[in-house]
Amino acid sequence: MSLAQPEGDLLAEVVEALPWSLDYDETLTGVAEIAVRSLADFCIIDMVDGATLHRVHVAHADPAYADLTRQLKRYSPDRGRPHVSLHALDTRSAVVVPDVRRSILETQCHDAEHRRIVDALGLHSLMAVPLLAGEEVLGVILLASSSRTYRDEDIAYALLLARFASLEIDHARRYRESQRAVAARDRVLQVVAHDLRSPLNVITLTASFMLEQTPPLRDQAAHIARIIGAAERMERLIRDLLDVARIEADRLALQRRVLDPAAVAREAIEGASPLAAGKHQKLQSSLPDADLRVSGDRDRILQVLTNLIDNATKFTPEHGEIEVALRDEGLAVRFTVKDTGPGIPAESLEQLFEPFWRGGNRSIEGAGLGLAIARGIVEAHGGRIWAESAPGVGSTFHFTLPAASRSDPDVG
Repeated sequence: MSLAQPEGDLLAEVVEALPWSLDYDETLTGVAEIAVRSLADFCIIDMVDGATLHRVHVAHADPAYADLTRQLKRYSPDRGRPHVSLHALDTRSAVVVPDVRRSILETQCHDAEHRRIVDALGLHSLMAVPLLAGEEVLGVILLASSSRTYRDEDIAYALLLARFASLEIDHARRYRESQRAVAARDRVLQVVAHDLRSPLNVITLTASFMLEQTPPLRDQAAHIARIIGAAERMERLIRDLLDVARIEADRLALQRRVLDPAAVAREAIEGASPLAAGKHQKLQSSLPDADLRVSGDRDRILQVLTNLIDNATKFTPEHGEIEVALRDEGLAVRFTVKDTGPGIPAESLEQLFEPFWRGGNRSIEGAGLGLAIARGIVEAHGGRIWAESAPGVGSTFHFTLPAASRSDPDVG
């Protein structure tokens, strides 16, 4: 590549050459390869580590120098001695050394072995450019040539490369951090789930035994029942947290079969009837006589529908109405749960299905995971879920599931 190219040509060439990968190591390798192919014989990438730099990648245009480059990777810039990369880091600007003199190398090398490696590379000219992401300095690219003499005009291309490399490195870095955070969270959840379930089982079994075997004293039965209820809520929270982790990691397992959606709806309604009756609510259904079939996991679909009906029961006042309906839409079957509750503001509808979102209402029981899990389950089936509402007119939740072939006799 000629450094006399117009900036537009250089821009096109850089954009085309960058790997645009979310893999951090692959990104660094791609940036170094562009540098040694177009601008330098030798390239070092140092990334910020606290107040200094940590060497993460070294590359040379000539494969014969591979062993030397591997050795040089051990020597990160030392704050105890001057270094061109540290100068670029501190000033947040490009630094050019047109002619590398012996005195410069002596001050920047750690020891005799380091100096031997640098001498063997035959460095003639150096240029360091910072990698910037907004106000943050990510690292420094050090470019070296054994024949070319870098001038100020060479900075234009080096800065162009650094600008786009910074964007890609920053994206890859953030993606790597998010992946590590998710992996760490999953490990914590697995440990918490395992370690909490054992004592929870002991609490539940012991309390149940006390309730069944011990003649209840004054208020004793009510206290024991509250202990059992609290333990059951903790168990549900553990299951919900694990479900969210599986959904976000795209590891939610589904046991698919052809189902009768009306049968699933009737089961969900039957389970919610005692709670609705306790609030004097009218829980009704509108289930078509047509032979509808869907393809999915019965337990997971029941989980979604039960969650929606329970929410409707919870938020609908006494003597209110809740309706569960099914509708044939050809390639899909729509499930609908409609209530006469207080409704939901329009600006909150999109956030309803986000994990841990409770609309700022801390008085609501639960961690705000039910609707997020419902969305994950529905989308894993290839369907979609959404809500329609307005304050004062109640809420309607819909979700669809793919219709199954009518020729398949496996109906559950």
